[in-house]
Amino acid sequence: MKAPIFAAVLALAACGPASRGATGDGGQSGGPDAAPQMVTGTRNEGGAPANSAQLFGSATETSGLAPSIVYPANGIVAPPNLGEFDVHWTQATDNLFAVHFGNQYADYTVYTTGQPGGNWWTVLTPDEWAQLATTLNPLQVTVAGLNTSTPTMKGTSTAITVSAAHEPILGGVYYWSTSSSAGAEGDMFHYDTSQPSVPAAPYYTAQSVPGGCIGCHALSHDGTKLAFTTVTVPGPGEIVNTADQSALVAAGGTYWDFATFNADGSKLVTADDNGAAGQLTLRSASSGASLATVPASPGKFGDHPDLSPDGTLLANVETSNQDGQFPVIMPDTGAIVVRTFDDAANSFGAIKTVIADDANGASGLSSFYPSFSPDGQWLLVTRVNASQNTNTENGAVGVYANPASKTWVVKADGSQPPIELAQANSTGALGDSWARWAPFSETDTTGAQLYFITFTSVRQFGVRIPQVGSPQIWMAPFYPAKATAGTDPSGPAFRVPFQDVTNHNHIAQWSQEVVVID
Repeated sequence: MKAPIFAAVLALAACGPASRGATGDGGQSGGPDAAPQMVTGTRNEGGAPANSAQLFGSATETSGLAPSIVYPANGIVAPPNLGEFDVHWTQATDNLFAVHFGNQYADYTVYTTGQPGGNWWTVLTPDEWAQLATTLNPLQVTVAGLNTSTPTMKGTSTAITVSAAHEPILGGVYYWSTSSSAGAEGDMFHYDTSQPSVPAAPYYTAQSVPGGCIGCHALSHDGTKLAFTTVTVPGPGEIVNTADQSALVAAGGTYWDFATFNADGSKLVTADDNGAAGQLTLRSASSGASLATVPASPGKFGDHPDLSPDGTLLANVETSNQDGQFPVIMPDTGAIVVRTFDDAANSFGAIKTVIADDANGASGLSSFYPSFSPDGQWLLVTRVNASQNTNTENGAVGVYANPASKTWVVKADGSQPPIELAQANSTGALGDSWARWAPFSETDTTGAQLYFITFTSVRQFGVRIPQVGSPQIWMAPFYPAKATAGTDPSGPAFRVPFQDVTNHNHIAQWSQEVVVID
């Protein structure tokens, strides 16, 4: 939803020579040498009267009238080109609100009647958030409320702090969404981060989407190739040219489920080779032909492969106990192993376990879905006690759709123990899984390096999804220096706004470049 603008004033004044200016679609807030910019103004939306600023200016602060902000979480750090920026709150008696963003360089207020029914929300437009990001400092957000029948009294919420990274997030995203446009099995959606005013769009039409579930997909680093499984899992594997959807490897001759591309997209490692559960295979991305079989430890099955961005390392799950119905997507136990990969020789090095399976140990945790950081130093993983899955979808008993799953990180060489991303995970059974990295690093307002990560979660989204249970894609910052120090390297998570709030959205796969779809 775009915030309807009925009256708006937005002033952007340079406070010094900035190396980058704010743009509506680029959202660039500046690099390390940029200077903060002044952002002041107001906007009235919905039924907010023209004299809203005067009403709040003359009203007296009164106890019991303060709204409570329920989204976003306090302390989030988001890209300057995030797109729409939601603010949600609750209040029982007010009907006019002032949503204020402020710091030493910003004084910006949206006056709104929100959404009726006792739960309220509004959104900044992509351009508004991008311009506020140019202040290069944390913003204090408050929501004040009053009732127009007694406009002499108002209440103001406790402030929360939100920040923007100094650089725009770059790359393309493909994710699976079960939507009305493609039927129950869903469609692939694609999104260009450089166009935050343009929401994600279906990759296929309802008439052209391949049959069956295509959720288990992989994207080449340059964004030119998309691999997925059709019909069922494991099913016929297919690779398409993302620009025109033409088949590079047609479905029907080769079966796999999960896949991962090498550095230049010429090869991929697939899981579940032609119905042989737990077999990893190196394949040609142009023909689908087998180039090499990837060994597993004695008595183990390979699963969930991920090649490092530079193509020199392979991480995957090893398991000895798989669910019988869908063994590849629902392994009951899992360790994370890493080995070298020689692309020229199509060969793999010795297996090294970086997270041992602890299903029968003190923690009861198994590990799944590894994903290499852009620099190849870290692995995001989903960890869970798979035997305690309360989700009965398709008879699931393992990691698949397990409400108890959480996101962790481990050093890719196994030199440090795994660390839970506690702030990003939040609390409760939120089904956090399939964590993936945005392809480039950023810096925050303190100059600290961070990567943005995305993951699927069924958590509440303020008042717009007030109950746990609807899968959406969420994002959080990851700080490598904190991980190196052995502390929680994450920040609070926020929902990415390019997705449809009414759909179920999963598995955001990133590319370094964006390919124009014909």
